[in-house]
Amino acid sequence: MKSGRLGTPDTVAHIRQSSPVEYELVSYQGSPWLWADGKPLIDLLDATIDWLIDDDGSRWIVIDTEYLRQHVAHYALLSADTWRQRLLDAGVEVD
Repeated sequence: MKSGRLGTPDTVAHIRQSSPVEYELVSYQGSPWLWADGKPLIDLLDATIDWLIDDDGSRWIVIDTEYLRQHVAHYALLSADTWRQRLLDAGVEVD
């Protein structure tokens, strides 16, 4: 398990990740979904999406849903460098 601090001195989040997850963006049931390890995880139109900048200056897209908080994790983190344009192309507001 790896952990690290992300955020600013005012808002610091403690992140834990037990194993890597393979994410993909899929059109599913008429909506853009984030799939994890080949299974539907999040309807992105129902998610809260925000930004986070880590101590190294890297930007992350933070995806939060009630389902994630209750069943899987606190939230999903996606590298903004990799995922921003993919999400915009799928019609997901990320800015």
